[in-house]
Amino acid sequence: MRAFWIRDDLYQNNAWQDIDVHQFNRIVSEFKLTRDQAMRLAPNGMTTRVTPPAVRYLLEGAAKGGVAIMAFIGNGAVTQIYSGKIDKVAAIEGWFNVLDPDFSLHLRDSAFRSGFVVRRAGITSVEFYDDRGDLVVTLFGVRAPGKPQPKA
Repeated sequence: MRAFWIRDDLYQNNAWQDIDVHQFNRIVSEFKLTRDQAMRLAPNGMTTRVTPPAVRYLLEGAAKGGVAIMAFIGNGAVTQIYSGKIDKVAAIEGWFNVLDPDFSLHLRDSAFRSGFVVRRAGITSVEFYDDRGDLVVTLFGVRAPGKPQPKA
């Protein structure tokens, strides 16, 4: 599977379909790509660009619809993971926030440069990147192990 996912379109789609979400960081590192570059080089249909304000619509929709999400927020040292439903979302002074008792998230989405809906190994995520191309937040729908991701 080594370089096929970048160099050969026939193998690209198969490799992307087979990439476990947990293997992705290792593969991106192995090919000396940033995640943002990997999104732009992905095979057709595996990634779709979204505008940075889409994070607001996604979180507002999850709160309104009672859809459980997983949020991965990190930096070079640590990643925080939240899994569950969110209720209170609000835009306050340049920040978009989740203000729940069990989860507090504050995103300066005006600093996002890009966003992508990403499909790999039967899982869909939405990822947002800052102006340096660094990953800021990844959002998934909560799913049970071995079960397909809920459509909502």
